Amino acid sequence: MEAELSNTTAMATETVEKSPQSPKSPAFPSLEEKQKSDAKSIYVGNVDYSTTESELQKHFEAIGVIVRATIMRNRYTQRPKGFAYVEFENEASAPEAKRRMNGSFLNGRAIKIELKRTNVPNWVDSESPNTSPAQGRSRLAGRLSFSPQHQNRVWTRK
Repeated sequence: MEAELSNTTAMATETVEKSPQSPKSPAFPSLEEKQKSDAKSIYVGNVDYSTTESELQKHFEAIGVIVRATIMRNRYTQRPKGFAYVEFENEASAPEAKRRMNGSFLNGRAIKIELKRTNVPNWVDSESPNTSPAQGRSRLAGRLSFSPQHQNRVWTRK
């Protein structure tokens, strides 16, 4: 019984040491790590639905060494969404890819390339309208209409 207990303890210790969430390897990258990765990445829009990751890599390999090419897919149907991300090995490749490859044809479609932006959690653009949940239309606004026949009663319910 003691031997079994020591085996279980040894297995648990090995599991904790190999765990991806140990302090040596954090589960989620920090904001700085995301920004470094995003500085080397591009957004590729208007990607044909039949395009594969290997075709995407071949299209951009003339620019530089590619770390990862990802075609975004619907999580339920696994159909491509029509855009992708390509991450290069160095930062100079991303602007170069935008300069040289924007508007180029991939599988018969002109692709649109933008530098990837870093998604900051809980960030709200202060200049965009209706950013506050309290702003915007009320619950009844969609069901009310203006009736020119009733000048005294401007709003009527449908």
